[in-house]
Amino acid sequence: MKLIHKDERGLTLIEVLAVLVILGIVAAVAFLLTSKVIQQSKGQAFVANAIAMKESATLHKRSNEVILDGKVEGKLMYQELIEEGYLEPLMDPYTNKEWTTTEDADGSFVEIRFEDNRLNYYVCLKSDTKVLCQEDGVGILSSELAVDKIKNRVIK
Repeated sequence: MKLIHKDERGLTLIEVLAVLVILGIVAAVAFLLTSKVIQQSKGQAFVANAIAMKESATLHKRSNEVILDGKVEGKLMYQELIEEGYLEPLMDPYTNKEWTTTEDADGSFVEIRFEDNRLNYYVCLKSDTKVLCQEDGVGILSSELAVDKIKNRVIK
């Protein structure tokens, strides 16, 4: 016959299960928060690609002074920026693939416009899965580029 002492301590099955359920809930919340952060960082990387295109267009403009109709204006295609050495091929953060000029068949671009006595840069960036342009395919003003303007690509 076994004697049970009052000082003997241990965990019951219910206590162990309760701890496991709490740990499971904490793990699920941590996973959801982590996946949201990953998605946000992918969006930020996509916007950074658009900003890199704008910066390379700025460099191109300064070195070549793109002039049409007496104004400093022009439309620089992604392919042109790469081929002329102003931009390295970008990495698509959503597919982890290098964004080659052949994969940019739809034509991502930076449009330079002279408005209100200053140069404005409008960027339109199109990948396999995402688009950072206005609905009508017009570029977004570079100062307004943001993660919330990225849209899922609709293949027609």
